[in-house]
Amino acid sequence: MTFTHSVVSCTDLPGASPRPSFRYAGRDSRDFMERWEKTIATEDCAGGQLVHETYLDPDTGLKVTVQARHFSGFSAVDWLVELESVMHFEP
Repeated sequence: MTFTHSVVSCTDLPGASPRPSFRYAGRDSRDFMERWEKTIATEDCAGGQLVHETYLDPDTGLKVTVQARHFSGFSAVDWLVELESVMHFEP
């Protein structure tokens, strides 16, 4: 799997989280992630808002979680992307 970073403008959509960009099975993530199961949760935190977006590919069990902290009064986002395999295989 090859991972690349994406450039994010915090002023494009206030409250929107950055989207990770990577190649998976030879395809660009922008071509398929929007079709995966998606959940979004937000919570207020000191100085801003924390957004958790989770994408799950039900076929492969790849789970991509984006945690983004938006800072009130600033055009800044602190974000973390986690990739996890949640497919359970029986031996």
